Amino acid sequence: TAINLGATASGGLALLDTELNRIDADRVRIGDGTTTGDIAVVGNFTSAATFADDFLSLQTTSTGVINQTAGTLNLSAGGTDLVARTASGNITLNQATNNFVTLAATSTSGAVNFQDAGAVTIGTVDSVSGISTGGAQVDVSAGGLLTVSNQVNNTGANAINLSGVGVSLGNGASSAVGASTAGKVSIDANGGALSTVASS
Repeated sequence: TAINLGATASGGLALLDTELNRIDADRVRIGDGTTTGDIAVVGNFTSAATFADDFLSLQTTSTGVINQTAGTLNLSAGGTDLVARTASGNITLNQATNNFVTLAATSTSGAVNFQDAGAVTIGTVDSVSGISTGGAQVDVSAGGLLTVSNQVNNTGANAINLSGVGVSLGNGASSAVGASTAGKVSIDANGGALSTVASS
């Protein structure tokens, strides 16, 4: 079953922004790995302070994708962290006006693309650490400081592109980003500071 989220959601299992904000729970899980088709953000969703003040999980089946066709996904009000899981499907939440807090994602072979209007952290959410895509490309772009607290990695020839107004690489530069010898890593601080922080 396909799931559509946001102010203009319709078709499949449609959850409007107002319906989502009736949920008062620390952890909100949408989709699972056995019955869920594609998950699409199709309209604006600005979370209430009581919505998922721990994390929001989005998960699809083996071929499902997580994407964003319109609208802004703003999870900042309650400090909601986001974790996205697919098997072979892409994860694409790339509207420039999105506002996340902490991100984590895993896909066996799908590409991952996140955009955030402000500062954002790549961390651990619901036991998923950092971003891992198998061999697929990773793109994360922030309009503020991008903090890489957990590793971003792939094992193929596709690129890892990280961009922010300042980039902070946790655990030292060598372990914050992991790519195969055939892959390219691009880190752009856009005039901000590029810093590395050794693990304690």
